[in-house]
Amino acid sequence: MTLASAIAATILAIQPMAPATARWYAQIVVTEARKNQIDPWLEVAIVRNESRWISSVVGGTNGQCIGFGQICLSCDPSEAACAARKASLLGPATNLRVVAQMLSGARRYCMKRTGHAAERHYLAVYQGADARRHTTCGQVRRRGVWVDAPVHPLTVRVLRSRDEMRRNFPRLP
Repeated sequence: MTLASAIAATILAIQPMAPATARWYAQIVVTEARKNQIDPWLEVAIVRNESRWISSVVGGTNGQCIGFGQICLSCDPSEAACAARKASLLGPATNLRVVAQMLSGARRYCMKRTGHAAERHYLAVYQGADARRHTTCGQVRRRGVWVDAPVHPLTVRVLRSRDEMRRNFPRLP
C-alpha cells in the first residue's frame, strides 16, 4: 500500500465520501507534504480535528475561518478581495495546499525565532495557541533561554490523532 492509499483509506474512515475524492485529497496532501517538508499524517490529523474532512466548514469569529484547515482570514469580509480569498479557501485543493504552506512557514518561523521547530512548537503557531497563551512557538523565554510551556490541549489532541493514524499503517513512513 502506498502512502497516498493509506491516507485515502484514513480519510474515508473519518468522513464517508467518494473513494476517488479521498484519493484526490490524499494525493494533494502527499505532494504538498513533500514539497513543504512536513509530515503528511500531521496535515491529515489537523484537518480531521478542524473540519472532519468537510471542505465547506466556515467557523471562527465572523465566519472568517475557512475550509478543511480552518484557515482564518484577517480581512474585511465586505471587501471583494477578502470575499475572493474566502471563496478560494473553500476549494479543497487550495485549502490543503495553504495548510501545508502555513505549517512549513510556522516551522521556519519557530526555527528562526527560538531555534526549535518540533511539531509541538510550530503547531502552537498554526493553531493560534501562542496568541492566546502569550507564548512563542509553545515556549517562553526564561533567563535568556527558551523553555517549553505546557503543550496546549488542542496540540496534544492533534499529535495523538496523528500518532494513532500512523500506528494503523506502521509499514509506511
